[in-house]
Amino acid sequence: EQIRTSFRDRKTKAKTKSNYNGKLNQTREFFIEHYPHHLVDGELEAPLDQDALLHFFSYVFMGAHERLKLDGPEDVSSQVADPFSCSQIKGYRSAVVYLYTQKLLKIEPELDEELKSMIDGYEKVINDLKKKGLMKPNEGKSALKFLGYMCLCKALAKLSPSKNGSWSLCVFMWSYFTILWNLMSRSDSVSTLMEEHFDWEGDAMKIQEQGHKSDQQGKEKYWKHVYANPAEPIICPVLALAVHVFSMVSHSTDVNHKLFDGTNNKDRFGRNLAGVLSKYYS
Repeated sequence: EQIRTSFRDRKTKAKTKSNYNGKLNQTREFFIEHYPHHLVDGELEAPLDQDALLHFFSYVFMGAHERLKLDGPEDVSSQVADPFSCSQIKGYRSAVVYLYTQKLLKIEPELDEELKSMIDGYEKVINDLKKKGLMKPNEGKSALKFLGYMCLCKALAKLSPSKNGSWSLCVFMWSYFTILWNLMSRSDSVSTLMEEHFDWEGDAMKIQEQGHKSDQQGKEKYWKHVYANPAEPIICPVLALAVHVFSMVSHSTDVNHKLFDGTNNKDRFGRNLAGVLSKYYS
């Protein structure tokens, strides 16, 4: 039983679980205010009351519903938050499915169909809001263009240790960033790269990520080719990685190692990158 539960828990990553639990906490707060009698000892318990759950989704749709009543962009108040993005709304449904899964239950087909239908309608409303200029056209993060990549490479390659810092951190920042950008990957994927995930083919360095957010089982993994840039050494991923590898004296050639030592390189990189940005581009 313990082994079965352990493997079932691994189906969903810890960060995703955290996101789901955050959304379920918001759902729980709504139930506390409007449907306390549908809670069990103050907590959500699957299966949820269908009418109460649909009321909650109507509640999170309210921002888009109200925004749709405006005549034009000039009527949008900066004091009022934008409606939830489509991905956020889908996240609420996924959190509900996760709640059911934890109890080894499936969400009722008619309820799931109703939620999907509501979300389809919400996506069309959001698109209409963007057409009318009542919402920003883009959601989420923006891509880092090549010029931005060059500027950051120059800043990271010239880093020197702070009073309590180290050269290893400076080398880590430059190599981590160049690999991250050239692979067009998430930081989570780069953080877990190991030496065995690298190979060479002709003049190309090959890197194979072991799955990503949309492919957590690694079924669609393939080799990505990364090339040297001798004309612009400061943005060359092969050079940056070579400096990193030859600087890491703890690495051995006969044992597989993580490329980037440490347990939380994603946060380490993000935290120090924020410091670089504030120093050079504030």
